Amino acid sequence: MPSWQKLKDVKKFEIELSSHCNARCPLCIRQVTGTDKERAGFHKGHITLEQIKKLVNQLPDPKQVVFYFGGVGGDPMMNPEVVDIFRYCVERVRGVYMDTNASLRSKDVWHELGVITKLNENSSVTFSIDGLQDTNHIYRIQTDWNKIMHNAKTYISAGGIAEWKYIIFKHNEHQINEAEKLANEMGFTRFIKEPSVRHYFDNVGELSPEPPSITKKENIRHHALRDAKKINCKVLEKNMMYITHDFKLLPCCYVHSWELVNQAESYLDNFKNNLNEVSLADVMNDNFFKDKLMNDWDDCGPTVCAVNCNQKQYWNKESKVEELQ
Repeated sequence: MPSWQKLKDVKKFEIELSSHCNARCPLCIRQVTGTDKERAGFHKGHITLEQIKKLVNQLPDPKQVVFYFGGVGGDPMMNPEVVDIFRYCVERVRGVYMDTNASLRSKDVWHELGVITKLNENSSVTFSIDGLQDTNHIYRIQTDWNKIMHNAKTYISAGGIAEWKYIIFKHNEHQINEAEKLANEMGFTRFIKEPSVRHYFDNVGELSPEPPSITKKENIRHHALRDAKKINCKVLEKNMMYITHDFKLLPCCYVHSWELVNQAESYLDNFKNNLNEVSLADVMNDNFFKDKLMNDWDDCGPTVCAVNCNQKQYWNKESKVEELQ
C-alpha cells in the first residue's frame, strides 16, 4: 500500500474561508436537500487572518503552494477579512484562487480585489454564475443578477483576472452559448462548462433542479455507491489537502461534507486535526491517514470515498464533460 503524502508534497490547500453564505442553493450541503431551508445546527464561522498567517508560516516552501478559497457550505466573500487575507496570501504563496457567487460585498471591495490580483499572475476569481438573468437565481437562490454583473465588471475593470463557471442544469442548458458570448464581451479569461452530477432521486425537496440532458443517469452520484469498484483519491492524485473554517485539517471537501451531515462523527474520533492546537506537520503525520483511511480503501470504503472518488472520478473536471457525454 502506498504511504500518505508528506507536508512537503502538498501543492494545494483548499481553504474554507467562511461557512456563512448569502445564497440558498438547494443541492448545497448546508441546505435540507432540495430546499432553501438551512440544516438545523449547521455550524457557521470564519477563518481568520491570524490563522492564515499561522498556516503559511508552517509551509516548507509557500512559493510552491497554491491556495484555493472555496469550501462546501459557505462563500469566501462572506469572510469580513477576505481582502486582507487575499492580499497577504497573494504576496506569499504561488497563487490564490477563489470561487464565489459574487452577489455580495461593495464596489470598493471588488475594486480592491481586482487590484490585488494583479500582484500575482497565478491568482484569479471564479464567478459561479449558472445561467443568465432569468435563470441564474433558479439554483443560486437569493442571489441578485444585477449585483453580480456590477461586481464582475468592477473587478475586471480594476485589472482582476476572472473566470466564469457555469454549472449546467436542464433549466439553463439552452443558454450556454449566450452566456459564453457575454463572458467574452465582459472580459472573462475563461468560460468553464460543468455538467451537474449532484442529483438525488429520493426524499428531496421540490426546488431540486433537474440534471442536464447530456448527463447520463448512470453517471449521477445517486448511483455512485452502488457502482464503486475502486478508490481513485483526488487528494493523492493532486497533492492537496483541505482546511475548514474552524481551522481543522481534513483530506478533502468531501470528508468535510460527510462530517457536516453527521455521518462521519465516529469515523473521525481520535483524529487530532485542530490546527489551533496541533502543528500542520503533526496532523499530516497522523496515523489516521494510513492506518484507517487508506486501509479502508481495500474494501472500497469509507462511504464518502466510494461515492466521490470511485473509478468515475467525479473530481476530474478536465475530463468531466467527455465522460458525461
